[in-house]
Amino acid sequence: MYNEKKYKNYQKAKEGNDDEDQQDNNKYGFISYTKNLMNQVIIKNAKQIENIRQSGKYLTELLRLLHSKTKAGISLIELEFVAEHYIKTNNLK
Repeated sequence: MYNEKKYKNYQKAKEGNDDEDQQDNNKYGFISYTKNLMNQVIIKNAKQIENIRQSGKYLTELLRLLHSKTKAGISLIELEFVAEHYIKTNNLK
């Protein structure tokens, strides 16, 4: 839902203005959270990007495996054993 008051306070925070409403929203972490997100751009190198891509492939494969093993009557501990076996056989952390 669009909240005009929060948006105006967000704009004021970007500009560095202080008023009572901004301080009130800051008390709940809205302004500081958005400021932190705007200031945190992390550049990844090629090796890190490839590791993220490989992790995504392993995760996709694991989720598909768990989906195929999931059926009525199987317990969560059995699914956990399947996942643990997959992680160990693929030498994952």
